[in-house]
Amino acid sequence: MLFILFSAGDDLYGIAAGEVEEVVPFAQLKALPQTHPALAGLLNFHGQPVPVLDLSQLLGGRPAETFLTTRILLCRGALASAPERLLGLLAENAVATRDLDESAFRPPGAAPPDAPHAGSVYEMPDGRYLQRIHPARILPAAVTRELLAQIQEAA
Repeated sequence: MLFILFSAGDDLYGIAAGEVEEVVPFAQLKALPQTHPALAGLLNFHGQPVPVLDLSQLLGGRPAETFLTTRILLCRGALASAPERLLGLLAENAVATRDLDESAFRPPGAAPPDAPHAGSVYEMPDGRYLQRIHPARILPAAVTRELLAQIQEAA
C-alpha cells in the first residue's frame, strides 16, 4: 500500500495515499482564535474554507515550520460530522511516498486514549518506526462540530 510520509519532531509518520485527495504546498492560512490548539487556520481552497490541522502541533507539541517541504494533505471524510468536507493536514517533510507491506505493520502497544488517530507501526530499513495516522480518527466528533460552527462564523 502506498503511504505519504512526513515528520513531526524526530518521529516519522505515514498516511495511506488513498486517504489523501490532494497534496498542496503550504499557503497562507486565516487564523481562527480560541480554537483547538492544533488548528493552524483556514485554507481558501478553490473558494471553499478548509480547516487545517497542524500535525507537528498535534503529534509533537510544537507548531510546524514552513519549510519548502511543508505540505497540506487534503483529506475528505476526516471530519466525522461532515464527511463530505475536506480537512487539511499540515505536515513537515511531506515529499516522499513509500510502498509498504500493510501486513508488516504492528500494534504500537499502549496507545494513549486521547490519540485514536495513531495507528500501527512499521519498522523502516534504518530501524526507525513509522506510525500510521488515520485522518478519519483525528478529531473527536464534538471538536468537529465546534470547528464547523467556527468556520460558518468566519465565512
